[in-house]
Amino acid sequence: MIEESLKASIRAGYHRLREATPGSTPRRAQLEMIAAITREMAGVYGDAERPEDYRAPVHVIEGPTGVGKTWGYLLALIPLAKARQKKLVVATATVSLQQQLVERDLPHVRAHSGLDFRAVIAKGRRRYLCPSRLKQRVDEPDPNQSLFGAAEHAPAGRGGDHAALFQALDAAFESGDWDGDRDRWDEPLPEKAWTEVSTDRHGCVGRNCSFFRQCPFFRAREAMDQAELIVANQDLLLADLSLGGGVVLPDPGQTLYVVDECHHLPAKALAHGASQHWVHGAREWLAGAGRKLPQALLALPDGLQRRVDREGDVAGLIDELEAGLRLLAEALDHNGPDRRTARRDEATLRFENGVIPEWLREIGGSIHPPAEKLARRLERIQGLVREALDNGDLAARTAEELMPELGFTAQRAANLAETWELLLRADPADGPPAARWITSAEREGFVDYLVAASPISAGGLLRARLWDTCAGAVLTSATVTALGRFDRFAGLAGLNGRDRTAFLQLQSPFDYARNAVLEVPALGADPADPPAHTRAVTEWLEREIDPAIGSLVLFSSYRQMREVRQDLPQSLKQRIRMQGEMPRGALIAEHRRAVERGEGSILFGVASLAEGVDLPGRLCEHVVIAKIPFPVPDSPVEKTTEEWLKSLGRNPFMEMMVPDAATRLVQAAGRLIRTEDDTGRVSILDPRLLTRAYGRQMLDSLPPMQRRLGGG
Repeated sequence: MIEESLKASIRAGYHRLREATPGSTPRRAQLEMIAAITREMAGVYGDAERPEDYRAPVHVIEGPTGVGKTWGYLLALIPLAKARQKKLVVATATVSLQQQLVERDLPHVRAHSGLDFRAVIAKGRRRYLCPSRLKQRVDEPDPNQSLFGAAEHAPAGRGGDHAALFQALDAAFESGDWDGDRDRWDEPLPEKAWTEVSTDRHGCVGRNCSFFRQCPFFRAREAMDQAELIVANQDLLLADLSLGGGVVLPDPGQTLYVVDECHHLPAKALAHGASQHWVHGAREWLAGAGRKLPQALLALPDGLQRRVDREGDVAGLIDELEAGLRLLAEALDHNGPDRRTARRDEATLRFENGVIPEWLREIGGSIHPPAEKLARRLERIQGLVREALDNGDLAARTAEELMPELGFTAQRAANLAETWELLLRADPADGPPAARWITSAEREGFVDYLVAASPISAGGLLRARLWDTCAGAVLTSATVTALGRFDRFAGLAGLNGRDRTAFLQLQSPFDYARNAVLEVPALGADPADPPAHTRAVTEWLEREIDPAIGSLVLFSSYRQMREVRQDLPQSLKQRIRMQGEMPRGALIAEHRRAVERGEGSILFGVASLAEGVDLPGRLCEHVVIAKIPFPVPDSPVEKTTEEWLKSLGRNPFMEMMVPDAATRLVQAAGRLIRTEDDTGRVSILDPRLLTRAYGRQMLDSLPPMQRRLGGG
C-alpha cells in the first residue's frame, strides 16, 4: 500500500520540476514509469535489517529515448528511499551518463523539485591517491634501502621515471590545489605511475595510517556515509558485491538500486565472474616476493615476528607455488596453443565443453593448494600487523611500507587460487559448464601464456549477489527487449522465473510514423557473398547518400567499411569522417562542426557508434546500416555457450544471435530520432530482413516508421 504522504511528495516534486524546466511538457510514458516504480517498490521494508523471508522487488523497464527515464526513477525513488530509510545507489554503465547525472541532472532535481537529499559520486579506492605511498616515492632517496626495496612492479631509483610527476602531485596535494582524485588531475596520469601512488584494500592500514585525516578515499567515504544518494558505475557495484557487499558501497540489504543502461549488466557481471593469470608474469612477481618477503618479515619486532612465524613458512609456499608454475610453463611450451592444431583458434587453445585435459588438471593440483594457502597466510599476517599497529607494538611508517607489499602478494596469490579453482571445479550435471582456455602472446620478446576460466552465464552470480540480497532494484535502458520480448535479458540477468520481478515496456513519445522512414531496398546482393554485397553497398551509397546533410553509415566490420570508402568517388570521400582515424570524441566534434558550417558530413563507423552517440537534428538525418549486426561468437565464452546449447538440442543461432542482432539493430536505428522534432530515414542494406523469417521478426521490433520495403 502506498502512503498518501509518499504519493503527495512524488507528485509535488514532479510538478515543481516540470514548472522550473523550460520547454518541459508532460510525458505520458514518464508518468507511467514514475507510477509503476512507486507501485512496485512500495512494499520495500523499513526495518533496520533485511527480513529473512523477504523477496526483493525487481522492476525492469524499457524506456525509449525521449521518455525521461532519469527523472522517472529519481522522482519516484528519492522520496521512497527516504520513507523506507534506505540508501539509493544509481549505477551507470558509462562515464558519460555518470557525469551527466552528477553535473547536470541531480543538481537540477535538487534545486527545483523540493526534494531534500545529499548526493555523491562513489569510486573505487584505486581512483584516489594514497598519500602514504606518494610520500614514500617522494621522500626515499633510494627505494632499495626501504623495507622491501623497489617494488617489483615499480621503476628503480628515486621515483623512477616518474620522479618529476610525483613531486608535482605531492606539491598540488599539499597546497590543496588538488584533492587526490585521479579524475580531477589536469591531464591523464600514466597507469604505471598511478599504481605506485595508489592502493587497494589489501595495502591500506586504515585509521592507523599517519595520513588518515588527509586520505582522499576516506574523505570520500565519509561524504558517502552522509549521503542519501550515491552515483556509482556498474563495475564498482559488481566489485563491491563480489566482496560480500557493503565494503565500498552501502549494505545491499539497506539499499535500493537503480541500474541505468542495464543491458550492459549481464556482460559486466560475467567479466567479474571470470579469472585469469599470466604464467611467466606470475613467476616474475613470485620471484620478487620470494626474495623480499622472508627478509622483510625477519625485520619485524621480535614479538610480532614470533607470531608471524607461528602462521607457517611463507618461503616454503612460495617455492612450492613456483615449482607448479614452472611445470605449467614447460608443459605449455610443448602442448600450448602455438604448437597444438586440434581445437585451435589463432593463438587460443579452448577446451571443448569446458573440459580440461588430464595433464593440465594434474599440474593444476600442484598450483591451486599452495596459492590458496599463501593468500590466506599472508592475509592472516596482515591481520597481525594491523593488530600490532593498534596496540602500539609497530611503527606506523613500517606498517605503511609493509602492508602494500603483503597485499600485493596476497592479492595475486588469491587470483591464482581463484583461476585454478574455476579451472578444476566440477561443472554441475544439470547446469552450464565454465569456459576454459589458454591464450599465448608475445611479451617483451618471449611467449607468455594467459590461463583463463569464466562462467558462461551471469544469471546465478547476479541472483546470489544482488537480487537475493538487496532491498529492491529498478533496471532500465532504452533497449532491454529483444524481438519485443524481455526473455533474453531476463535469462542473462538471472530473472527468469523469479518471484517479485516485473517488466514494463514504455512507448516512445516520438511520432515515428510522421517523422521517419525505414527502407530496405532491393539491393540485389546478400551479405553471404561479401564481395558482391560490398560492391552493392558502395553503388547504393553513391546513388543515395546526400553529401550536404549529416549522415551516419554503420558497418559490421572495419574491413567492409574501409573497402566501401576506398571505392566511393572523391566527391563523397571528402565528406567522410571514418572511425579509427581519430578518437571518437574528436570524430564527433569534427562532424558537428562540418554540419554546423553547412558543409554536410558522413560518419563511417562500426558497432561502437551504434550506441551512446547522440546526434540530434541536422547532425543526423540519414542512418545507413550496411547489414544486420549479427554478433560473431568468437570468444571462448560464446563458443562454449554454443556447445552447451547444442548439447541440449537447442538452437544457438535463434536463442543467442538473432535476439542479440535484433537489439543491436534497434540501437543502430535509434541514432536517427533523438528529439520530438527530428526527421529523416533509416536505410538497412540487408535483404535478409525480407527473405528470412527472423528478418520479419526484426522488422517488427523496430520503431513504427513509415515502411518502404523492397524498392530500388
